[in-house]
Amino acid sequence: MALRDKASDSSADSVDGRGRTIRLENLTKTFNNGQVVAAEDIDLEVRSDEFAVLLGPSGCGKTTTLRCISGLDIPDGGRILIGDETVTEAKPKDRNLAFVFQRISLYPHMSVRENMRFGLDMKTDLTKDEKNTRVEESAEMLGISELLDRKPADLSGGQQQRVSIGRAMVMEPAAFLLDEPFSALDANLRDQMQTEIKRLHRNLETAMVFVTHDQEEAMSLGDKIVIMNDGRIQQVGSPYEIYDEPTNRFVAEFIGSPSTNMIDCVVERQDGEVTLSNETFSLSLPEEMADDLDSNDGETVTLGVRPENINPVPDGLFEAEITLIEPQGSLDTVFLTSDDLDIRALLEKGLVESENTTTGVDFSPEDAWLFGRDGERLL
Repeated sequence: MALRDKASDSSADSVDGRGRTIRLENLTKTFNNGQVVAAEDIDLEVRSDEFAVLLGPSGCGKTTTLRCISGLDIPDGGRILIGDETVTEAKPKDRNLAFVFQRISLYPHMSVRENMRFGLDMKTDLTKDEKNTRVEESAEMLGISELLDRKPADLSGGQQQRVSIGRAMVMEPAAFLLDEPFSALDANLRDQMQTEIKRLHRNLETAMVFVTHDQEEAMSLGDKIVIMNDGRIQQVGSPYEIYDEPTNRFVAEFIGSPSTNMIDCVVERQDGEVTLSNETFSLSLPEEMADDLDSNDGETVTLGVRPENINPVPDGLFEAEITLIEPQGSLDTVFLTSDDLDIRALLEKGLVESENTTTGVDFSPEDAWLFGRDGERLL
């Protein structure tokens, strides 16, 4: 299988139909006669060289969006384009897309070679030698060359999933669509497959759209992370952008483990100073932050602080009891309680040694986010 020249313009769609950009414009999909909105006003572009991950909780619309791209579901509104071609209502077989499912489906009576060649036998007029060349090149890239004459029953779960991916690769698709393909694998094998699929994407330079509910998987795989909830896109960005600059409360809470501490406060402006106050503490904001809250005086807002930005100190912003320590390898998750406030800190292993003791707690306002009552980010 000839790979595209890496020196070529990766943003341009290839003329042979491979490696094309996928565009969704105002995509909407409903079920039960419009009563259930699974995806709403989805606008998204996945370039030909991008690895995009649709990430969100169960029922957020990510799999429905993927099924609409593939043609397994037809949207109620909007457009789907592959390259410059509108394929909104085209049949799956006419979209030149490869779909790798969560459930591995191989023909048990066929060898690995025959399974990988099956699509070529059904859909192409290539010669036998050309088909075998594609199969063998894909098998070599996936590290399964020695398995070509085995049957699926003789393979491990990871090997079977490689065969499933190889069966898609030999078709030289415009893009790969992957629906939680590693969720059934054990943790070590899943980590290995994640590394291999990312390396494969770098070699193929073909768009991949990957669905998962696992944030760690998404952050390790994706060039572009698409956070979804309630059928809508919440934020699109690189892993670093999503983690460092969440656009709303949902993204801030969903990304990161342990999840972001959310603390309700009231904005109070007095004598030119702005503080965020509750029954536990009063936090003064620096002038550059305070100026952005002129219209929020007296409102209840939510302060978001990641656990790694919570610091135990002798004299802190407030006192808290250490109620639980959970070892996490080189780090500890420490649960802290003060009045009705429960927060978590992510600390160096052994920094806090004893439960049921008291410590001062501090954090910098520069390391925090502020969200309004609608969940949108203020600061």
